[in-house]
Amino acid sequence: MKYLRSNLLFLFLSLAPVCFAQDVLTLQEAIEITLKNNYDIQISRNGVEIAERNVSRANAGMIPAVRGNLTNNN
Repeated sequence: MKYLRSNLLFLFLSLAPVCFAQDVLTLQEAIEITLKNNYDIQISRNGVEIAERNVSRANAGMIPAVRGNLTNNN
């Protein structure tokens, strides 16, 4: 029993320098990570990008369109 305790103590003391603690997360870093990974914000950015790319005369309705209406009365 005495040898077991001394072996376990030696094991824990030898592994202590290998263990690293977690980094401290600041409020600013937490906000940046949240905004970066927020799906609603990503979808909004994609919508803005699509809207910016769709600026043309065709999308604004300036190109004439041909429409027809056919009826058959017997």
